[in-house]
Amino acid sequence: MKLLNKVILMFCLLMLAEKNYAQEIDLASGNLEILKGEKNINIEFTYEKMAVGEYSKEKEYVKYKTDDLNKNEKGSGDEWAQKWVSSRKERYEPNFIEAYTKYSEMTFDSTAKYTLIFKTTFIEPGFQIVVKKKASQVEGSIWLVATANRTKKLAVISVDRGGGYFRGGSFDFAGRIAEVYAVTGKKVGMLVKKSTK
Repeated sequence: MKLLNKVILMFCLLMLAEKNYAQEIDLASGNLEILKGEKNINIEFTYEKMAVGEYSKEKEYVKYKTDDLNKNEKGSGDEWAQKWVSSRKERYEPNFIEAYTKYSEMTFDSTAKYTLIFKTTFIEPGFQIVVKKKASQVEGSIWLVATANRTKKLAVISVDRGGGYFRGGSFDFAGRIAEVYAVTGKKVGMLVKKSTK
């Protein structure tokens, strides 16, 4: 009986921990109903003035990581730095777009009337080493603008980092971060779908 009580307690604690990892996606301003009836959407991404982990500037994080890896194996830090940037177009952005279009039931089209601009302001790469791990996170805002006039914000969606997100066993930073972009795309897609019913 004691064992059963311990198992139930552990399950409840795990459920609470998972809930604490929930990422908040909220409409901060404007109105998403403008997308009602729209079948297509353009999606763009920016990473200006982005903080990474404990570093307030991305370039400081990249320098630290590059130098550290190069110390252990010449050239490995430079390879990592290239992957750090290339993973945006190769993994994060496609994952977000795929999940967003699936859950919003819209089609990605760079010539669409409206554009979503995902402005990432923070990334926590997280880590996984044998028995220890830290969840990846992403934070920023998503502007809805007319493609022909990107300076006027029609709506702003806030993307809160929450407690992070971690599923499966990814030892690769790009895999972990790509997963978070996919989850974010899903949640934003669901928010848009709900707002345009």
